[in-house]
Amino acid sequence: MRVLIAVFLIAGAMASPSPRTQQQAPANTKAQTAEKPNVTVVNNQESPTKEQHSTKAEAHRWPPPWWDPFWPTWAIVVVGTLAATAALKTLHLFKRQTEANEKSAQAALLNATAAVNSERAWITIAITRPDRDSFTFSAVNRGRTPAKITYYGGHFIFPTDAAKIGELIRYGGEILGGEFVDPIILTSAEPFTIDSWMVGSEEFPPDVVQEAEAGKKLIVYYGIVKYLDIVDKEHETRFCYRYGFRINDMILCGPKGSNSHT
Repeated sequence: MRVLIAVFLIAGAMASPSPRTQQQAPANTKAQTAEKPNVTVVNNQESPTKEQHSTKAEAHRWPPPWWDPFWPTWAIVVVGTLAATAALKTLHLFKRQTEANEKSAQAALLNATAAVNSERAWITIAITRPDRDSFTFSAVNRGRTPAKITYYGGHFIFPTDAAKIGELIRYGGEILGGEFVDPIILTSAEPFTIDSWMVGSEEFPPDVVQEAEAGKKLIVYYGIVKYLDIVDKEHETRFCYRYGFRINDMILCGPKGSNSHT
């Protein structure tokens, strides 16, 4: 029993703080209190009034009131957008109308050209044989309206091969020795003689005929006919032929453009 009482006394002594510690604690607390001065904060801001609260509430109000600048600003944006859209649509319509007008004009031009071409004069070259060794070159109007011939001419050349033809032919009047004439009216299907000649005649030097028969040279006859149609538009027909000894006939020849019609 005594032992138990002694144990309780010792435990109580260990649990309770010593007087020295109790004395030091208040001293430390007083020191800390002395080190921290009291600071008084004065709030000079006035408390918000009811009007300020009302203004803030209106600022956050959605949708804004009718007098707010928001509405006229958006009205301008909407009107501007509508105006721009209408302008773009109008420009698109104008573009489509312009394209349609251009197509109509082109179609009308093509129709008019086709109508003129179907009625205009067309001169082609016809070759006839009065006898076995003779050839007559004529201009024939294959069109429906008269032609007015203003110039015609033909000329011989004697190249060594077909590749030389393009170097020798010239469609100018000085080379051809053709004739500028007062307009010769040529009605539809009517022929006009340009030239007539015979192989071996005085127009061909004997040595040329012999070389042509031997295949060393070619006998080429080419020329041009210039004429006006019914609206006085100028056209021309070019031709170029060579004589074939084996077949005793004229053969179309020459480079591109030497047999053409405009």
